Amino acid sequence: MTQGRYIIDASHSFSLKDGANDLLKSAQLAFKVKDKKILKEIFVEMKGRQQRRSQKGKSINPVLNNNIAAVEQYLKEIDIDD
Repeated sequence: MTQGRYIIDASHSFSLKDGANDLLKSAQLAFKVKDKKILKEIFVEMKGRQQRRSQKGKSINPVLNNNIAAVEQYLKEIDIDD
């Protein structure tokens, strides 16, 4: 699977290798156009980053943790709307 993604309804492309803030911006756009698949992919990527940091013994990244919480909230709100 390639790392590049495209949110069709928002005419926005991004990479799953982007920084946490860039991924959050992409998640916000995906939420606006109700693209649940892209939101899930971003969430899984962010959670993976969090787990890898923990496994490597790195310090907690508060920006990443806050962004994960935001994307998780977007997913819950989309589920409510369905």
